[in-house]
Amino acid sequence: EALCGLPATEGGAIFVNSLRNPMPCLPRILGTMGYETQASHANTAGSWSRDRAYDLVGFSRFNAASSFEIDDVDELFLADASFYRQNAAALERPAGAQPVFNYLVSLSSHWPYRRDKQARPDVLAVSPESADLVDFANGLRYSSTAFADWVEQIRERDPDALIVAYGDHAPVMPPKQAPYIASGFDMGNHANLSDEQLLQLSGTPLIVIDGRKGVIPVGVIPV
Repeated sequence: EALCGLPATEGGAIFVNSLRNPMPCLPRILGTMGYETQASHANTAGSWSRDRAYDLVGFSRFNAASSFEIDDVDELFLADASFYRQNAAALERPAGAQPVFNYLVSLSSHWPYRRDKQARPDVLAVSPESADLVDFANGLRYSSTAFADWVEQIRERDPDALIVAYGDHAPVMPPKQAPYIASGFDMGNHANLSDEQLLQLSGTPLIVIDGRKGVIPVGVIPV
């Protein structure tokens, strides 16, 4: 949806349910302008039909789990620290090389929020107590740190790089979204939610770093 300007509706993800033909999306357009276009996601290639969809939106290469050394795992997924490190190494190019559109989908802060706690112990606490919320908050902390380290590497190597980072949806919070309910969100009936609550649920982080200009303020933007 983000790459093609298509809406993400409650009817399901378009790139899974509806995408059947090549589309004039951002990767395809940049490809015609001389960019190398690659997507990376350290899950199985067929997850959410990415193996088919990424080709249709114009990526010349898709790096799925088989393209990575699975050397640091948070129970189910390759840890973001390893994911970003391997991506940064793969992006090394000689001066004057073909420009790259590098699209990454990370996994460390994804449900079920499990970590290798020997490598990444809890550093944050939450109140009221919630095991899933503790796991989410700490997973997001480590994921954010890994991303920040990657940004520093990329900016040092290419001060003019355009970096855009965003979340795809609010976190799932089992059982029965209890942390949301404890915070006053009636998750069983969205009609009872205020406009501000709906905005909070639909809004996700967005960071834009415009090369040497630095961070561009963009405010809150629902996906």
